[in-house]
Amino acid sequence: MANPRSVTVTSSSDPDRRAQTRQHILNATERLLAGGEAFAKLSIQRIAVAAGVSRATFYLHFHTKRELIAALAQDITAAWTEIAAPFLTDPLASRDDLEQGLHRILVLWRQHRAVVAAIIELAEYDLDMRQAWRDTLAGIAQIIGQSLQQRRSQLPPEKTELLSWFIVWSGERFMHQEVGEASPERDHLLVAVLSEIVWKLMHD
Repeated sequence: MANPRSVTVTSSSDPDRRAQTRQHILNATERLLAGGEAFAKLSIQRIAVAAGVSRATFYLHFHTKRELIAALAQDITAAWTEIAAPFLTDPLASRDDLEQGLHRILVLWRQHRAVVAAIIELAEYDLDMRQAWRDTLAGIAQIIGQSLQQRRSQLPPEKTELLSWFIVWSGERFMHQEVGEASPERDHLLVAVLSEIVWKLMHD
């Protein structure tokens, strides 16, 4: 018997409907992860039911669960990049601008922490996911690198690239370990520590 809540995709020429259905699937996956479901044990059928779509509809949008989690990763990092861009693209941006951006990123991380945790966990043992996560974060590293070139023009290109990745991976690990279930009451302290480190690396 068909799922009465299934979302029907009429054709590939209906981009609005397809985009809406895709978002239903992404949102449902995030809800399941936030509810305590382990991504490794989460079946496509379970995701489809939660999204109100059929398995066939799911496969119209994502061929595998890995592709699904990679799409979630891209959406989240795109939001991070949008927040960070004003500071990174303006060489005259202040320390306060940095702190405001970091606070927004921290709030967004906490909002999506279940998805990010699943991505990081999967990347530990899945080489394809590890590369996909690195490729996704590469956009942020590139923007940081361009910002470093503006602020520290004497820094050699090789060091600029490595320093960019150091900031990215350090921030990822710090957020993963320290934000998680931590109380938002500590956010001001976390932001203060992060901003001090990033500011010095960007300007020293």
